[in-house]
Amino acid sequence: MTFLLRNKNRIFYQLPITLLILWLFLHPQQLYATSLEALKIWLLTLIPSMFLAMILIRFLHALGIFHLLGKWLHPFSWHIFHIDGNAFAYVLTSLFLGFPASAMLIDEAYYKQQLSKDAARRLILCVSCASFGFISVTCPLLYQDETIVMPLLFSQLGAIAVLLFVTRSTVIVSDPIHMTSTSFYEACTQSIRSSGYAIFIIGTYVLIITSLHPLIQFLLPPRLALFPRILMEFSSGTILLASLPFSFSLRLSLQSALLGFAGFCVHMQIMAMIPHIKLSYFHYFLYRILQALLAFAFAFFFFSL
Repeated sequence: MTFLLRNKNRIFYQLPITLLILWLFLHPQQLYATSLEALKIWLLTLIPSMFLAMILIRFLHALGIFHLLGKWLHPFSWHIFHIDGNAFAYVLTSLFLGFPASAMLIDEAYYKQQLSKDAARRLILCVSCASFGFISVTCPLLYQDETIVMPLLFSQLGAIAVLLFVTRSTVIVSDPIHMTSTSFYEACTQSIRSSGYAIFIIGTYVLIITSLHPLIQFLLPPRLALFPRILMEFSSGTILLASLPFSFSLRLSLQSALLGFAGFCVHMQIMAMIPHIKLSYFHYFLYRILQALLAFAFAFFFFSL
């Protein structure tokens, strides 16, 4: 009976995925066009804006720079969020690293026994956002306005702070990193290797999700197809949001919500990058909904002033 139930549950996703793959193979021209679009996003947008920054941030983390900052901020992080200074370094690194690479970093810390499983899960659930570099570079280009950077950043920080505060019953402590145990060249090599793997996973999932756009357009009318396209892939979703015929403050509030929610493509990337933690996707999805609502509320307040 258990075997039958397991097979029955698998059919719920096996059959749709099989039909989807068959549909894609029956439309090779559309598959080629969307694959080319995804490669352009990966090569012309994601790699130039993310890859070098990932390497540098991972390098600073490996050298223990963020752990030093975390120790200085220990009184603040401990009394408000119940996170000690060593563990708060992962919060700081994640803010600069952005998703999904931050989840990969936390999973590695759990695997190395520098974080407990509950602590790692709390960090992945609560500290999930686009990198500061993406917000400060890409968003001003889309809206042709540099003044939007700080409100968007504070909106994301506000949403993350609320999530960390309401989950403070799960105390996070971390073993101190041995900064002298990692040489300069070893830290550099580790940073390049982990960043290269992350950018490859990101590009692969962007390719997979972008290939679904023709199917969405085939099944839904243009107006209804726009919403799932925004939610499915984060990079193209931010561009689509910027072009909507809404007021400036509403578009930026929705942009802030998307920065917190991330999109289903990023969700898949994160699930793929945390093989040791094995986080429930339903649990993660609920947190992303909550973060999107908080980010929207904070941004709507800031841009309505």
